[in-house]
Formats: sequence, structure tokens, C-alpha cells
Amino acid sequence: MQEFLELLSKTLSSFREEIKNVTTTENVEDIRVRYLGRSGAISSIASLITKVPNQDRKQFGQAVNTAIKEVNEAISEQKNHLRASEMNMRMKKEKVDITLPGRLSSNHIGNEHIVSSTIRDVTEIFKVLGYGMLEGTEIENDWYNFTALNMPEGHPARNMHDTFYVSHSTNELLLRTHTTTTQIRYLSDKKSLPCKKASIGKVYRSDYDATHTPMFHQYECFNVQYEAVSVVKMIQFVKVFLSIFFQTHDLPLRFRSSYFPFTEPSFEVDLRCFVEQDSGSIRYHKEGDKWIELLGCGLIHKNVFSACEIDRRATGFALGGGIERLAMLKYQICDIRQFFNSDYRWLMHM
Repeated sequence: MQEFLELLSKTLSSFREEIKNVTTTENVEDIRVRYLGRSGAISSIASLITKVPNQDRKQFGQAVNTAIKEVNEAISEQKNHLRASEMNMRMKKEKVDITLPGRLSSNHIGNEHIVSSTIRDVTEIFKVLGYGMLEGTEIENDWYNFTALNMPEGHPARNMHDTFYVSHSTNELLLRTHTTTTQIRYLSDKKSLPCKKASIGKVYRSDYDATHTPMFHQYECFNVQYEAVSVVKMIQFVKVFLSIFFQTHDLPLRFRSSYFPFTEPSFEVDLRCFVEQDSGSIRYHKEGDKWIELLGCGLIHKNVFSACEIDRRATGFALGGGIERLAMLKYQICDIRQFFNSDYRWLMHM
């Protein structure tokens, strides 16, 4: 592991020299991509975690997280400094009649939506951790959405899903209620084991309040092997995934027993949070007074393998959660409906 840490240290030294001498915001963005992009220097080093002995992975992960945090902070600071300088230069050159009403330029492109940026971040994390990305269909039939996931007709777990049905027939069509259907399609069609796959896409449920919307984005990943896949390995993976996303190794998490028909045992992962009284925004904090559910996970149920005609010697784990929920907690957003209200001021602020 020492050689990886030395490589990380040299990469950070190179970054510090480059960011110190940069002169434009465009150059700063180029540096960000070269170090933190999908194929960036630090992202490539992070992917080496699979080569690190198990007992050293925590130390290595902490070092990578610290490096990512330093790079992000330096980039943000330099961008703010250069933007201020560029604005001052522009103000000296331009004469503006401040009595005229403001107008939006017809060429204004806008900012990347926070949901899009979160999807991009989660996708890059899965790829760094060795998971291939899959695409699924948003209109599914009953078998892929329920039956193959150990929820036969009449199963009470179906009542947990407020489903939009497209047609009522022998082979009922519906808007998928979770991205786990992608897992079933892959396992039943490909039967290519071992496998480590992930998917991100839209799902639909008849629900609407401050923490639920009728349409939202969900991520799903599954790891199926012929060797034993344990709860301990699953928990380690969840912690690494969340630590990279939130860019900290000190997340106040708890794993509590739960029930999902397609996993056994099943767990829900909660994050300790603090709710700001004035703004209502939510931020994670180890001394918070609330727990917010982040994702669900568990070892894949043997009945799921049977439905997909997978060798019963296979074992695996799966996890899934909402993209918007991750974004809410990372960026301290109090109401999930803000993502879809199309308020220009909110979009520009984010």
C-alpha cells in the first residue's frame, strides 16, 4: 500500500503547483477534470483500493478522501478568486447603464442540474469501484417488477409499492417501482457470473410530499459471486461508497434490520442528521437528533436466484436508494420537490 500512498502524495504535490499558477477559470476546470474526472489522476489512484490488503483499506480510503477534499477546496477557492478578478477587469472595461432593466441573454446556457451532477458522481464512483453500468426499461411487466423478486401475486409486500399500471392484463404492464428490475433482467437473460453491475434510472410511485415525488431517480448495484459474499463485505462496500460520495470517512451511519422480499437478511442504512430550525435544511452531523434513511441493502434471496435460473451456489449482495435523497443530504436541501419546481432562482443558486 505504501507505494500507492507515495503516488497519491506526488500527485497532490503536482496539483498544488498547477493550481497555484493557474490564471483563468477555464484552466481551473481543466485541472479539476485531469485530477478528479472519471479518468483523472486521483480517481485512478482511488480505483487501486481493490489491490490494497483488507486491513489497510480503511487507511487508504481515508487518505484518498482527504486528498479529494483538499483538491475540491483548492479548486473552489481558486475559482472564486479568479472570478472576482475577472469581474473587476470586466467592470473596468465595460460601461453599463444601470438604469436599464436587467435582461437574460438569449445565449445563456445555465447550470448543470443538481440531480444530473449527482447521477454523474454516483456513476463515476461505481465505475471506480469496478461496477459496470446497465440500462433498464422504465415500462416493465409484473414478472420483472414483482414476481421474480419474491413477490408473487397476493404477496403483502406489493402493497408497499404505490404502482402506476399501464395496462391490466395477464401480463400486466406498469411503470417500474424500482431499478431492481435491471438486476432481474441481467441475471435472467445473461446468467454471466461472477458479475458486479450497477444501474441508475427513473422509477415511479404514487406518492407526493416533502421527501417523496411520483417520479424520482434510483441507483442500484449488485455483486454476485460463486464464492461466499458476506454481510461484512456488503457493509464495507456501503461504507466505502458513501464515504467517497460525501467525501468524508467519518459519516454517522447506522445499519438496522429491515425487510425486503428480495434480500435476506435485509438492512436499512440511516444517516444521523441535524435539521436547521430557521431554514429547515438538513445536514448530516454526528450529534444530530434525527436519523434519515439513505438506502436499503441485503444479501440476495435464494428465491431470486431460482427465479432467474441461477445456480443456487451463487451468493451476492444488492443495494439501492434514491439519487435525490443523496443530493438532499449532501447539499442541505429541505424539500425534495424543489428539484422539480423549475424555479430559475433556485436552479441558478445551485
